[in-house]
Order: sequence, then structure tokens, then C-alpha cells
Amino acid sequence: MRVVRTSALRSLLRSGSLSPDRFPCLIAASWGYRYAAAAAGLAVFGCGDERFVDNLRIERDNAALYAGLAELAGNARLGSAYRRIADIERANAGFWTTRLEQLGAPVPPPRVGRRVLVLLWFARRFGTEFVMPT
Repeated sequence: MRVVRTSALRSLLRSGSLSPDRFPCLIAASWGYRYAAAAAGLAVFGCGDERFVDNLRIERDNAALYAGLAELAGNARLGSAYRRIADIERANAGFWTTRLEQLGAPVPPPRVGRRVLVLLWFARRFGTEFVMPT
């Protein structure tokens, strides 16, 4: 599946080179572009899909952060709380994955963001209380 962002869509519409053979799937932010692409026989995803991808990324990052904090927690009760939160965040990520799959949009592979890596480094260096005061 090829994905074209709105900025590239503008020039493709002007040049007349849009075709379902070349671009079966598009992400278009404005309704005008979405209608034009749909009229050309293309499957079009709106800007809501990009928001879904952002939500998925945030939930995955939060799950990784809380899972990491659970491993580093010196207190068993606190570690258990962080594990429960990580499980909830994983369930939320599963929700957004399902939404994207229902729309036929590409689901990005899981990866841990830099913010989470830095926060976990701080937690290892200074303790979980430094990152997540309780």
C-alpha cells in the first residue's frame, strides 16, 4: 500500500497523475482533496487516521515507560501498581491498533520513543521517584 501525504497530493492532483494503479491508498487532510482522490477511484484516509497513529504511539510509549518503572521500583506494591498501569496502556494501544486495522490504514511497528528511554535512564540513575513522584 502506498501512502501519500497532503503536500504531495496537491502536486499529483495538478499534474493529473493520480491513478488507482499508482496510488491505491491516500492520506488527505482536507475534504476537498479527499473528494478529488475518491473521485479518481482511490481509497482515502483522513487526518483522523494520523491522530489514531499518534494515539497508538503515545499508548505504546506509556506502556513501555510504566513497564520499565515496574522493573525498577524498589517497592513491590509500587511495582505492582506500575504493572497494572502498563497493562491498561497496552490495552489502549490494542484499541488504536484495531481502529487502524478496521480503517485499512497501515499500523506502524512498535518502537520505544526517545522520551521514554531518557525517562527510564533517569529512573535507573536517580530512582523511580525522580521520574514519577508518588
